[in-house]
Amino acid sequence: EENIRRDIDWPRPAGELDRLASLWQRSASAYDVRSWRGPTPDALAEDRAHLGSIMPIEAPHGALGADVERWDVVRLREYERTIDEMGRDLLTAAAVHRPTDRLVGFSDLTVSRHHPEVAYQWDTLVTAPHRGHRLGGLMKIATMRLLERGGDATVAITTFNLASNQPMIALNDALGARVTGCSLSWATILT
Repeated sequence: EENIRRDIDWPRPAGELDRLASLWQRSASAYDVRSWRGPTPDALAEDRAHLGSIMPIEAPHGALGADVERWDVVRLREYERTIDEMGRDLLTAAAVHRPTDRLVGFSDLTVSRHHPEVAYQWDTLVTAPHRGHRLGGLMKIATMRLLERGGDATVAITTFNLASNQPMIALNDALGARVTGCSLSWATILT
């Protein structure tokens, strides 16, 4: 599978994120987006861990395939602690479905405390029943707003997408992403 690197120049032009958020919010009236810097709030940790479990099968993987992983709150806390020990700040946004009060998506952005010039978009997921409401874009904007408030010296946000993941590519392009590289991934089954 071809994996495309895209960079978003940072900061974005004045008003751009507000304009996109206003446009995308029209499709997301049944959802709230919550965001935080650092560990997931305790009240959201179980749902966030569940999303980590299904990320490998819910996110597009092309022909590579993937299996469910076991995530619980303990693993989530280990993940967050590892990121902190790497000297990185974790900026997260999550979509909450108001009628059920459950998390249905998340997006993680990380930035080094020692070399903050480039932030990295890590995982973004919206569960299948909740796609089509622009939640991925709203969550990415929420993490970008955390980056704005952090006083970081970031000049670019780097993200990677499979070439076949057209919905996420279109979202990143709307946020100002431009192609800066590519790589290939492949898998085989060992017997």
